[in-house]
Amino acid sequence: MNQINGLNSLGKSTLTMLESLQPPPVEAVLTPLINEIAASSGKIAFILDDNHLIENQAIHEILSFLIENQPPQFHLVITTREDPQLPLARLRAKDQLTELRAADLRFTPPEAAEFLNEIMGLVLSEEDITALEIRTEGWITGLQLAALSMQKRRDVSTFVKSFTGSHKLVLDAVNVGEPPGTVVELAKDDIPLFRGIKMSDHQITFQEVLGLAKIRDKFPEHLHLIGAQPADLSIGVGLSPTIEAVIPELVERTICVLKNWGIIPAEGKQNEYRSYNLYNTT
Repeated sequence: MNQINGLNSLGKSTLTMLESLQPPPVEAVLTPLINEIAASSGKIAFILDDNHLIENQAIHEILSFLIENQPPQFHLVITTREDPQLPLARLRAKDQLTELRAADLRFTPPEAAEFLNEIMGLVLSEEDITALEIRTEGWITGLQLAALSMQKRRDVSTFVKSFTGSHKLVLDAVNVGEPPGTVVELAKDDIPLFRGIKMSDHQITFQEVLGLAKIRDKFPEHLHLIGAQPADLSIGVGLSPTIEAVIPELVERTICVLKNWGIIPAEGKQNEYRSYNLYNTT
């Protein structure tokens, strides 16, 4: 904030208090800062990215105090993958909150058409655009990946219809009764369903999810599991030297599967890969 609108002294007194051996209470620190902002001219925006990574409750309390006492020219912009621990309901009621959620960021069919045909230089039919918009849920990165994959193809409509989300690649620790460090590959029908180790009675295992998908006729067409047998499957166990030693093999096997699925190394870049199909990785 010190560089906004030439406000070189903004927050200096607050910073001095924070750097003291015994910092004062939060309210005593923030009040002078809020007063300085209120006395300043022009609008000030404070941007906080990845708010969902904050684990310290004191930080959430600081933000709440700042919001409840913020001057009208001060705006707090938060990006997060989950709702922040702030009085959202009260802010909505006071019309002090603007929210941009997944539905707002999703491209509509007309926006997808403009992006694909005008920006990416494709010539897609309305039917193909609608199919892509539904398939990617309007996700701009998904649309761009699809567009890059289609730019050098002739039969675009057939390519669009191939976006089935049927490829699933899973890397995980596995318990197959082998010595620690053993690398295991299982493809589709070789993966046992409705089985697996549960860390609690409330947990749903990966195999149970696959079993339910099978029952509901949503089992992926292409499924591959690559895993390593650990010495301990308990929660909180870190990466052991045994598993660390087989990571290169896990990577090589993963690359082999990706190549078989139509993902090849990018030209001139040995460690970067480019997809020539749009895969559902959820």
